[in-house]
Amino acid sequence: MTVVATGTPQAAERLCGLGATSVVDWTAGSVADQVRAEHPDGVDALVNLAGFSPDQVSAAAVRRGGAIASTTAVPDDQTLAASDQTASQVMATPLRDVVAPLAQQVADRTLKVNISSVVPLSQAADALGSLAAGQGNGKIVVDVEAPA
Repeated sequence: MTVVATGTPQAAERLCGLGATSVVDWTAGSVADQVRAEHPDGVDALVNLAGFSPDQVSAAAVRRGGAIASTTAVPDDQTLAASDQTASQVMATPLRDVVAPLAQQVADRTLKVNISSVVPLSQAADALGSLAAGQGNGKIVVDVEAPA
């Protein structure tokens, strides 16, 4: 399986270490154009974890007849029909079978979590704003006990 991730050049090594085959720089222009430069026919599927509106989902990177899964927004039916694509929104349910392997990784100290910053509660809104602006590079931990 070939995995094309989006990230900045500074995150490329980390993303490849997590399993990406290649990384396209979302700050350098159209993600779809960069993916199509590497894969002219488009990719079979897109897993979107960051585009918060349908126009931010790089559907043009996906081949005709391909699939899109998103934790946020998906393109409208007309856009999907024009490319014979399918899309679904994905939600996770914290069932024991889903959470148990993660809990085991935590217990084994093998779970990889990239923490980009730790902020006091008074700065939580600004930290979330940076995520919404696409400036996040990992998890933000809100320390509710830190002094403001």
